[in-house]
Amino acid sequence: MSEKNIEQLATRLESLGCEPSIRSRLAAYACFSPAQFEIRHAMSIADVPCEFWIHCTKGDRGLYDCIYYTAVLKQKPSVPAGMEVLDEAMGTINWERLWMAREAGLNGVDINATRAGELFQQIIEIDTDGVFRFRHWAGTALEVMIPQLAALKSQYELAQRFYLMVDQAPIRFDEAHRFLQSRWMEKRINAERKLLIKSDRGVPTDTGAKGGKLLTKRTKANRKPGLFKQ
Repeated sequence: MSEKNIEQLATRLESLGCEPSIRSRLAAYACFSPAQFEIRHAMSIADVPCEFWIHCTKGDRGLYDCIYYTAVLKQKPSVPAGMEVLDEAMGTINWERLWMAREAGLNGVDINATRAGELFQQIIEIDTDGVFRFRHWAGTALEVMIPQLAALKSQYELAQRFYLMVDQAPIRFDEAHRFLQSRWMEKRINAERKLLIKSDRGVPTDTGAKGGKLLTKRTKANRKPGLFKQ
């Protein structure tokens, strides 16, 4: 990637919301001349974090350009009832630093290791559905320790791809963030509406249960006669 190409691409990414330091990051990626690569940008508005994965690809003339980016809105699960003290204790541990210390010696890690081990055993026994671990470890290297990770991401994350058109003004990161927040609200409203409909029909519902699922399936046993064809 030439300096001119870096400058052109960096200017474009800055218009989306990247910091000026994006130039050095682009140069670092391009020096290995990959056919394509993704750069992560993170931001938070009103304490709601969002990740942006910018997809850059090399064209026929060897020049890089940004074709699209994927925005991922991340909602943090609320603290499960009765686990407030444990949640506060979890927040005192730098779990990712402790995880990294397995491969490299880091000063001060051993001080928290024993306490972290005790907390970890408590978590395994209590957090059977993984929601509590997802609250603290989502987006970190410890994601591999979260059970039912794919299902939890589907429940607490929203993703949308935004394409960058040559003849149109790009959708900035803050605009994409607001769009996903609107979609998240719509998702919640629709889930609550379905829950109310089921409640009105006398169908048992699970309002907060394992995995945070809002809805439960109707079984044959609790179907009302006359509502369905035999």
